[in-house]
Amino acid sequence: GVACLMPWVMEWNRPMMGSELEQMATTMGLADSEAVIPAIAALFARIGIPPTLAKLGLAEEQLDWVAEQSCSIERLIQNNPRPLDRSDMRKLLDAAFTGDASLL
Repeated sequence: GVACLMPWVMEWNRPMMGSELEQMATTMGLADSEAVIPAIAALFARIGIPPTLAKLGLAEEQLDWVAEQSCSIERLIQNNPRPLDRSDMRKLLDAAFTGDASLL
C-alpha cells in the first residue's frame, strides 16, 4: 500500500518539494523535476505495484476508515511537508483510488 500511495503523496506534496524534486531529477538522470513522479510511477508499474488503491484491492467503502486511521498517526501528519487534515487525506485517497490526479 505504501508504494502504491507514494506517487500520489508526492503529487500532493509537490508544491512544497521544489528543491527536493530537482535533486531527485538530477540523481535519477531526468530532464527536470516534472519527470520525477511519473518516473517513480513507471518504475513501480514495471515491478508490479498497482497504480491505484482500487487495483490494489481496497474497496471504496473503506476510504473513510483509511482516512481516519491515517490521520490518527500523528507522526505522519506532523512530518508531512504540506499540511494535511482529514478532508485533504480523503482527497488524496480518492485520487489514489481512482487514478485521477485532478482530485488533488
